Amino acid sequence: MAVARRCELVRIQNARIAASARTHHFDSHSPVPFVCECEDADCREFVTLTLPEYDGYRAHALYLVSLDHPFPGGERIAGGDGFAGYRLLRRVAG
Repeated sequence: MAVARRCELVRIQNARIAASARTHHFDSHSPVPFVCECEDADCREFVTLTLPEYDGYRAHALYLVSLDHPFPGGERIAGGDGFAGYRLLRRVAG
């Protein structure tokens, strides 16, 4: 599977996870497990964040990637102390 295709499929999965959490009335403080959007075809790691956090990163077209997972051509936007176990990345046109 092409790397870019895998990332887009995972982003679709995450959108479905968010929709399901809303259907099940998760509140704005409830943790929701999302799938890591890295470029490793074998990655099955989850990253937990709230729906408002998820909506914020999606509004800026950022990718949710677990720490130390591959995302070549990505520019780090946030992570570290303010975020537990993940990075937010923007794909840089190459």
